[in-house]
Formats: sequence, structure tokens, C-alpha cells
Amino acid sequence: MPIRKRLWALTLTGGIGGLFAVPYVLLARPDINPAIIWLALPLGSLLVSALCAWAGLRLADRADLAMPYLRPWELGQLGDSAERGWLVRVCIAAGGIFGLAGAVAFRLAGMPVHPGGLAVRLSAFPFAAVVPEIVAHLFVMSGLVLVMKRTWIPILLSGLVFVVAFHAGRVAAGPLPAFIWVFDYLFGVLTGWIYSRYGIEGAALTGAVVHAILLGIN
Repeated sequence: MPIRKRLWALTLTGGIGGLFAVPYVLLARPDINPAIIWLALPLGSLLVSALCAWAGLRLADRADLAMPYLRPWELGQLGDSAERGWLVRVCIAAGGIFGLAGAVAFRLAGMPVHPGGLAVRLSAFPFAAVVPEIVAHLFVMSGLVLVMKRTWIPILLSGLVFVVAFHAGRVAAGPLPAFIWVFDYLFGVLTGWIYSRYGIEGAALTGAVVHAILLGIN
């Protein structure tokens, strides 16, 4: 099955997400030269998204994993509107519940608030919602599903990759609390399950809702 249109869409989304996240990262990591952030984050996001999407789309097609928006678009078909409507409702509900629960847990745990005003904080959620999903689920989990012929073990294993992918640039700033690792692992398991049922579109939408809530409230 052709992947050209889907590859371009995911690659550009990852690169643009990295560009939008720059103002937030500048505030969150004042120890890094701003020029490096402006250069490395958009280009790195673009390159990682391109490579992982190129392999992940092929693996997902071979594993016959759902892709209710992107696959029909690639083939010039209309797609199932009922399936898409259900996807949106489930993902918004799951993301909303998890995001609100996470916001409460962060407050109770005394976690520091995110830097910057509301616009700067929200500018980071497109990157957070897309790039880790492309790496951990579209690429890694699709390959595991194809090899293992099952979903739950790949969901649990790719959750570990999700945590590493999400925090790859933050570990150098100092050790992260165990609470963060546990929360993000559960988050990766949630979006991995969503991916197994509703495709990368559903995983990204769920992640977008969760991050919009966490970044907006905290």
C-alpha cells in the first residue's frame, strides 16, 4: 500500500510541532543555548518523524492496524464516518479523564507548574501529542504487533519506549521524580491501547487532549 501522502503528513506535523514547542522549551531549559533549541528541535522532530513514520507506516499496514483517517485519505476513499465519530468521542473522553486525573495528581504531589503563560504552554502540546506517538507506537509497537501477533505485550513494552522518547531531552536537566515516570508510562499504555483500536490518529488525539489539559491547568 502506498504511504507517500501519510508520510508527508506525519513528517510535517512532527516538524511543525517541534517548531511550535520552541518557546516552551526555551523557558523550560534556560541552560541550553537558544540557537541550539531553535535549530535542533524543529529539525530533529522532522527527521525523527520522517524516519519512524517511514518504517512505522509500512509495519502498521502489514500488521493491519487501524488508521481510519489517514489510510482512506491515502487511497482517495471516503472512510467510515460512524467509525470516525466514535473514535473522536472515545479519544476525547479518555484523554479528558486521564488529563484531569493527572492534573489533580500533579497538584497533590506538589509538582512544579509548567513555565510561561497559557499560549506558550499550549504551544508545546502538538509536539507532545505527535512525535512520541510516531516513535513509540506507530514505529515500535507496530513492529512488535507484527512479530508477536498480539497487542497487549506490545502495548506494555512500547509504553517503556514512550517514556524514553518523551523524556529523552529532559533527563540531562536532572533526575525526574518517580511519579513522572509512572504517570507517563501509564499515559503511554493508554495511548498504546488507543492506537491498537483506533490508529495513530486516535493516539495523537488522546495525547493532544491530555497535554492540553495538563499544560493549560498546570
